[in-house]
Amino acid sequence: MPKYNRGYIKQDLHDSLLLDKADATDVTTIETALATCTMEDVTADRALGTTYQNTSGKVMMATVTLSQAPGTGSADSRLYVQNSTPADDTMVGNLTGIGFTVIVHSITFIVPVGFYYRLTDSDLGNGETNIYKWFEWTLF
Repeated sequence: MPKYNRGYIKQDLHDSLLLDKADATDVTTIETALATCTMEDVTADRALGTTYQNTSGKVMMATVTLSQAPGTGSADSRLYVQNSTPADDTMVGNLTGIGFTVIVHSITFIVPVGFYYRLTDSDLGNGETNIYKWFEWTLF
């Protein structure tokens, strides 16, 4: 049974390191991997309803902040991440706004190497959803 209280951060995605086998070498490897992480503001390159693929060769994490103005209707955004395209089967997040108030939501998600991801929008009435910011990090 793995031990989770050793005080070490473990990289399990690529190296399949066991938590109960952690030592200083593993921690150094993780620190080196984390030092190669990059963050990019891709807001200008992203659009609602478009499917994207993680072709970075690394696990990716993204945070999207949406501004929803439901108006007299509603604003409904859904996030999909899956290993086939179009990305519309496996929903991993749902952001909904109803009423007159402008609502700002953020969602953070992981995209494995080669997987597809898509953020959809279906506004009813005179609702409106806009991407405020979209950041992506390549991890390890």
